Amino acid sequence: LFHTYQESKALKKVKTQPKPKPTKLEVVLLRVHQILASDIWKRGIPLIMALVFLVWLYRKRTKQISVKKKAKFDAQKIDGEYHCDVFIVGGGPAGSRCAYSLAKEGIRVLLAEKEPYPSDKICGDVVAPTVHDMLREMGVMHDLMQEGIGKWITSRGLVSPSGNSFVAEVGTMHDLSVQRVLLDNLMKNAAVRQGADCVQLEVTNLIPPTAMNSYWSIECKQPSGKTCTYHSRMVVAADGATSNLSRSIGLVTSETNTIWSRSFVKPGSHKFGADFAIFHPPELSPGFFIVTREVENYLSLCCFVMPGGKVTPEDLPAVHRRIIKENERISSIIGSDIQMTEIQCVPVRVSGVHKCYADQFVVVGSAAGHIDPLNGQGIQYAIIGANLAAKTILEGFKRGDLSATHLQRYQTRVDNAFGWDLWMSSFLAKILYYVPSILDATAAMIKRNGKGPLKLWLAARSGRGSKFQFIRPDII
Repeated sequence: LFHTYQESKALKKVKTQPKPKPTKLEVVLLRVHQILASDIWKRGIPLIMALVFLVWLYRKRTKQISVKKKAKFDAQKIDGEYHCDVFIVGGGPAGSRCAYSLAKEGIRVLLAEKEPYPSDKICGDVVAPTVHDMLREMGVMHDLMQEGIGKWITSRGLVSPSGNSFVAEVGTMHDLSVQRVLLDNLMKNAAVRQGADCVQLEVTNLIPPTAMNSYWSIECKQPSGKTCTYHSRMVVAADGATSNLSRSIGLVTSETNTIWSRSFVKPGSHKFGADFAIFHPPELSPGFFIVTREVENYLSLCCFVMPGGKVTPEDLPAVHRRIIKENERISSIIGSDIQMTEIQCVPVRVSGVHKCYADQFVVVGSAAGHIDPLNGQGIQYAIIGANLAAKTILEGFKRGDLSATHLQRYQTRVDNAFGWDLWMSSFLAKILYYVPSILDATAAMIKRNGKGPLKLWLAARSGRGSKFQFIRPDII
């Protein structure tokens, strides 16, 4: 017993060695061994095989569809100099923006303009802030500022029919004043930098495709008098308010519904101090007279007759000249001894058309009536609408579908972007026709309440805010 006691006591004195900690590699190997030893593979392997099979089937199916779509477009491809994917008629803001967006994605675009660049177009020469980002993307804003051909409108004035008026400083980064002859040229250059071809052509005839997704035949006349025929899958009509192209295929049937006139005043011959002023003389009711200061102190004088006005295109030049000379408020602001250029008039289509798409054909810009009937602005709507048209056309090329069913998305996107705003402007223009005293109340409210109503008016006028704000209870 004593011997056993000594042995047990000796064993207690012996220190037990601690177990070494396993390394990370040993832990990983142990876990792998546990997984391999379990029965998870019996349940997981069939599931993994099923997923692999589904992925393979999906990739094979999508590859077959893409090959079919490509063959669908390449089956009738016409090689040669006079072939393109999209033929755009009209080199204004709408045509150039559409050409820029399509060429940027690799689409072969031909931009046809009847007049040689730079060509002047009658316009109010004001670019709203809603499209400044798009112009910045194209590099146009940089060129405008660098070359000093754009001017920020920092002060505005409003004169109602009864004489209520106000002038206010609105700061920079609002509307931008730039002559259309310069803006169009810069936007065209931006499209050319992306790979679009710009050619001086006059379209004389348009022959529709004989089958879906085949080619349009566009008969053109070159400046030399030589005729040629282009072939294109898609045609974009950006040829102005009269839009002979869309009328030739029966897409637009209505006549232009208003008129616009413009003249310039040479620097040094006027005394206009603000950047922008809008007058509502009774002679133009319903309509308005705009004075805009441009670069190098030129003045742009414009008359716009709202739909329903009694002034005819034949009478407008005389009315334009008479307002400048006989209207006391206008003559006192700009001066009586001004040196003015020739008055030019142009028909305008406002409020949009009922349908601006057909098979392999869309209408953009003023050709589609994308001009606000309340203020006459259309450059921002032309650029936004052209961008939406380009987006829809790109989707059609990817899907292999340029039918009217697909291009209807363009009409829906336009309606969602500014269609309801144009409708509200038409509604308000009709109200102003019967109740012009609303303008007197608007001028008085802005003059009395200051910057709050002024910001509301500026936002709604430039498109940054909805015109539905004008029927808010607190504004009414």
